[in-house]
Amino acid sequence: MTTNIVPEPFPPGEFIQAELEARDWKQVDLAEIMGVSNKVVSQLVQNKIRVTTKRAQQLATAFNSKPEEWLKIQMLYDLAKSKLPPDERSKRKSRLWQLAPITQMIKRGWLVETENIDFLEGQFKQFYKKNDLTSDIKLDFAPRKSTDDTGLTKEQQAWFQRALNLAEAMQIKTAYSPSKSSWSNFYKEIAKLFTEPEEIRHIPKVLMKYGIRLIIVEHLPSSKIDGICFWLNRKSPAIALSLRYNRIDWFWFTLCHELAHVHYGDGIDSKVSLDVELVGSGAQPTKDKGKEERRADEFAANFLVNQDLLKNFYTRKARTISNADIANFADRVGVHPGIIAGQLQHKGKIAYSQGRNMLVQVRNIIIETALTDGWGQVVTIQEE
Repeated sequence: MTTNIVPEPFPPGEFIQAELEARDWKQVDLAEIMGVSNKVVSQLVQNKIRVTTKRAQQLATAFNSKPEEWLKIQMLYDLAKSKLPPDERSKRKSRLWQLAPITQMIKRGWLVETENIDFLEGQFKQFYKKNDLTSDIKLDFAPRKSTDDTGLTKEQQAWFQRALNLAEAMQIKTAYSPSKSSWSNFYKEIAKLFTEPEEIRHIPKVLMKYGIRLIIVEHLPSSKIDGICFWLNRKSPAIALSLRYNRIDWFWFTLCHELAHVHYGDGIDSKVSLDVELVGSGAQPTKDKGKEERRADEFAANFLVNQDLLKNFYTRKARTISNADIANFADRVGVHPGIIAGQLQHKGKIAYSQGRNMLVQVRNIIIETALTDGWGQVVTIQEE
């Protein structure tokens, strides 16, 4: 930098303006270098918006400095403006921690860690799209869990809000069409991907082609979330998956379960369903679920493999189903053996310990092509 950054409580905009003058740059020049709009630079100079982590990196690149210097300027300025008594600061922090899993959200990069309570509250409001902190979080989409009718935990609320924020920031050109012909073509394209794990990488592109957003968000501890289907509007469905279980049967069944909600328009005009523990030994039996969830389970199971054929297979084999039998049947119906093994486990026809080698891991395949937040990856939503 041409000037030393002194840790004084002056607004960041003054430092930015000084750097511009030292270089004889205009604001439009800085906007071009940073890759942002002229409005963003103008607001930074006027201190109408804050220097976030991303903006600090952009400023550091533009002015040949370090991001930490810009973040420090912002922090010192924030602290100078907020001289709260310790008890008042603690009270406000306590309120935030009651509303949301703040520590986990900071660890995931959804919030920036700071000692400035004003800044933290501002981030919180932006994340949840709230204007105040006087009431509990009430999501506009009012999701309900598929397993029961109780309210969501704060971890589940935060996970869904993150998925919603990412979906809203995700731009696709195609509007969703619920026509039978569109779905018929969609089925054919998806079915081609059932055989090999590597084919899963094509799913985001196929879904986008038909106007369906796919977002992968790693679940938060104790949330037990598998996925959700929700609608930004009547022509913009979105599916978010947690990949809580890194296995091919879980992935395909959960994805197809959420696709069923899209297919039937579940949640367009009512509460959407947050699906918890769809697969595994703790999964709720389909017969014990509500109408929409039973329908989605049946759709997913039949979409992956004809259930009459599957029933005929395990009925003939009785209690002597071997891994070789599973592999041969999977080859005959054109799906990966792990999909068959997973369904047989869920139906109690084979033990959960059988066929483990067939339940291949697919997380690293799908996150290469899908919009993913988690496992060390943090998606930055463009700030304007």
